[in-house]
Amino acid sequence: MKLGAADFLPKPFTPDQLRHTVAKALEQKRLVEENAFLKGELKQLFGEPVVVCRSSALQPLFSLAQTVA
Repeated sequence: MKLGAADFLPKPFTPDQLRHTVAKALEQKRLVEENAFLKGELKQLFGEPVVVCRSSALQPLFSLAQTVA
């Protein structure tokens, strides 16, 4: 699991357990791809987010928030 496995099947496993595990992995992959696609669409439509701030004290906070995001 530490090296990137999505799930595991304890032996012995049934065909239903295998189907369920594969279905979960495929759904997870689909959601990750959909999320990346939608983020790309939003970026194309609206560009990078911009925060306007005059306070020099808040600039490091906004930089940190951008890094975390």
